[in-house]
Amino acid sequence: MHMDDKTEFNEEWPEYDRFDDSANDEASIDDIRWDLINDHLARTGSPLKGGDKDTLVRTMGLARCISGKIRPVNAGLLMFSDDPEKYFEGARVEMSVVSGPGCSIDNVFEGPLGFQLGCALGFVKNVVVRGKTQEGRNDRTYNWPYESVKEALVNAVCHKDYRISEPITVKVFPDRIEVMSFPGPDPRIPEERVKDMTMRSSSLRNERITGFLREMGLAEGRNTGMRKITSAMEDNGSGRPFCETDTGRTYLRTVLPVNERFLDETSETLIPRKNRRNTSDDVKTRIMEALGKEGCMTSKELCAAVGYSNVNNLFRRCLAELMEEREISFLYPLNPRDPRQKVCLVKRRPLA
Repeated sequence: MHMDDKTEFNEEWPEYDRFDDSANDEASIDDIRWDLINDHLARTGSPLKGGDKDTLVRTMGLARCISGKIRPVNAGLLMFSDDPEKYFEGARVEMSVVSGPGCSIDNVFEGPLGFQLGCALGFVKNVVVRGKTQEGRNDRTYNWPYESVKEALVNAVCHKDYRISEPITVKVFPDRIEVMSFPGPDPRIPEERVKDMTMRSSSLRNERITGFLREMGLAEGRNTGMRKITSAMEDNGSGRPFCETDTGRTYLRTVLPVNERFLDETSETLIPRKNRRNTSDDVKTRIMEALGKEGCMTSKELCAAVGYSNVNNLFRRCLAELMEEREISFLYPLNPRDPRQKVCLVKRRPLA
């Protein structure tokens, strides 16, 4: 049966007031991709993996009844459609690494929310975050602890109002990172609690989206994000982070100061990637490093992790060369166009 043609499920598909759990009358069940749902279930180890689309959509609550028709909920479109911006303008993450006026690396992360968040975090981990070990000590200090940047970005994705057309922005300056999302916190929260990052909320703006991200291990949804940001910054010996908003609470900007040991180095270690021509060896090294850290990745995820906003000819050539050298391989080598396709490191047996 085709769910759009059925109306007898009205009592089983109630209408909801919460935006991310509300039906979208502008979209069709056909706009939700079965392979994206199944990939999510496979990643999270769900026993639902492999079910037919109609059963999965109903079981996972990805659709509601509206005006006698079955329509996808907004969270379903944001998580499991090819292009969420088709329905929600600004449903993307824009990231810039800035060293001065007119000099920056710019990346736009688009697609299903889990995918774009994973790509953005891969870029942060493999391109933005830098560490050094102090002489005579075993522990490493980072320009920004990855956990703090991750929590700030995940918080922005979970709390954004996707009816607002402004994207989430991440700006990496030599002395700070700024993560901005829209709107700001609840007007009832005192300004001092916003600034010192001790604000708490009794409810989630996007409970369904947060739930899916929690299943992926990206979010917790327990009011722990701000505490984890400040704790990781403190453990790293960094300055105290803070939040900013306006009187109308139209935005929230989370500011993470760079660790002082990197203050003079940040623009030199990040920005030259833009100013010098990458060699094949540079790109191949970053591909191997990213796969070593993250495990198997899609081509788009891997591309973002090594610092490119789009798959280009150099990246394609480096992938081909590494495959010829048997350093990497496709997860499904017999079907390179498999929608579940990923790139993996070749596992080598230890020498006897």
